[in-house]
Amino acid sequence: MQKKNCSVHFLPAGQGDCFVIQFQDEKFNYHNILIDGGNRTALDFKKQKKQLLKIIDYGNRGKFDLVIVTHSDDDHIKGILNLIADDELEQYVEQYWFNSERSIAELLGHNCEHTQKYSVVKNNKGAVKSSRQQDNDLYSILQFSPKWDKKVITDKTILDINGLKITVLSPSLEKLEALNNYWPSQPLKKAGAVKSSGNEKCDYELSISELRPRLVHFEQDASPVNGASIAILAEFSDFKWLFLSDSHPDVVVENLKKLNFSESNKLVVDALKISHHGSKKNTNDALLEMIDCQNFVISANGNKKHYHPNKETLVRVLEHFDIEATSFHFVIKNSEIEKIFYKNPNIKTYYPKIKEEGIVFNYEC
Repeated sequence: MQKKNCSVHFLPAGQGDCFVIQFQDEKFNYHNILIDGGNRTALDFKKQKKQLLKIIDYGNRGKFDLVIVTHSDDDHIKGILNLIADDELEQYVEQYWFNSERSIAELLGHNCEHTQKYSVVKNNKGAVKSSRQQDNDLYSILQFSPKWDKKVITDKTILDINGLKITVLSPSLEKLEALNNYWPSQPLKKAGAVKSSGNEKCDYELSISELRPRLVHFEQDASPVNGASIAILAEFSDFKWLFLSDSHPDVVVENLKKLNFSESNKLVVDALKISHHGSKKNTNDALLEMIDCQNFVISANGNKKHYHPNKETLVRVLEHFDIEATSFHFVIKNSEIEKIFYKNPNIKTYYPKIKEEGIVFNYEC
């Protein structure tokens, strides 16, 4: 009996996210979901584009039935702006999910007086590293496209795409309201970068025993932009995956409870993409207590601005799960990332076999 193929691709995207879920329907036709595009340079985007086209085999393995822009931070949205400006790649996109500033304001019944007044042409080579401007750039490009219906995606959204079920776990209306209140205080700029959520000290040299006392204290990420991230539970056949983007754990926990998951009735997932590139402020005990998982994916490059992932987050994971059964899959391999557990050879760490392909999970059903 012929089995259907399914694969999940966690592509390298600098400090950002870029993932593809590929699966076959009952007639063995291929379908693909793209989640974010990272913040690749022009040169790196060419490599990313090559991988995306390779995954879908130039349309022979389906199109991108859905492209999810989880939120407007540069390390998630920039690659999507590049994709839209690339006619060869964009022709394979069927639908976009994107919670724009203007769409959120309209949903909440607010006047969106602070959005930019100028239009942005499709060729966005001048797009700058400013999440609010990029939000407006993408809105200007997509607003007349039949591929985007301007619908705001919330934690009440459930979608079935040819057998793949997507349950949205974030954002809640409260998180969207927080973002809507935040944007007007942030002026649109034509140059410069968004304020970093990093500036953390590197904890890679600290031992697991030194980091354990820190786990008692958890301070949740306060970024309204991250809090408005689209986080999803994806299910296909008997397989489940959590893609947490940069979401806040409180809203994810609350929605898992609504799905009747708890410490005694855990959600079993085949892989979990750790929120916010492994930041210590986006993964708490309450979330981990509700999940049964062996494969944790980290999309980060250990750069010296953010030092993501925080080793503290990974130690928190290890405190909840059997070390022998827990595997950390790093989408990027470099000297900084390798420092994290170089003194702990008993901890299972995996890196891309082929650099450009990142981490790939293959399944049959």
